[in-house]
Amino acid sequence: MQQAANEADDPGAFTALIGYEFTPLLPQFGVLHRNVIFRGEEVIPHPASSMDVRNQSEFFSRLDAGCTSPCRVLTIPHNTNYSWGLAFAREDEDGTPYTEADLERIVRIDRLAEVTQFKGTSECQVGVGAADEGRQNQFRYGMIGSTDTHTSDPATPPAPYRPTSCRPLASLLPCARRSRRRTS
Repeated sequence: MQQAANEADDPGAFTALIGYEFTPLLPQFGVLHRNVIFRGEEVIPHPASSMDVRNQSEFFSRLDAGCTSPCRVLTIPHNTNYSWGLAFAREDEDGTPYTEADLERIVRIDRLAEVTQFKGTSECQVGVGAADEGRQNQFRYGMIGSTDTHTSDPATPPAPYRPTSCRPLASLLPCARRSRRRTS
């Protein structure tokens, strides 16, 4: 992972980040996606995967223990509309409440949240159990929007998501320019 990022990095033209996606599965096709991004070349010796940890508490604990100075890490929950309210919950997937140490790690490492992406928007999902009315919200996030197309190309979504018609935005979208080409 580190070697590939370093080889692709071209300062001033393309910035390659060292990171990976952590994806534990939940019942009914739910996921707790998190992008894990390291700042600089100092990283943990082995990525923490859902095969290595049982829950979010273990994930953040392992990441925190492995990434010591000068290593710096940031996690970004994304596609949270399929997390069934657990991406921002105060307990683990099994219902065990987070300890103060767990919450401190999460607040320190999980600082951005994706609220919109190519497949939909997830900043508001009624009924998933993430409401915190009457409680002080421990979590404070910056917000980002992403493509999540896994192509590193923000303008061209992969099939089957590629729209069949892009006429209203013809001058802006590559799919519209391609759709005008005729084949014989």
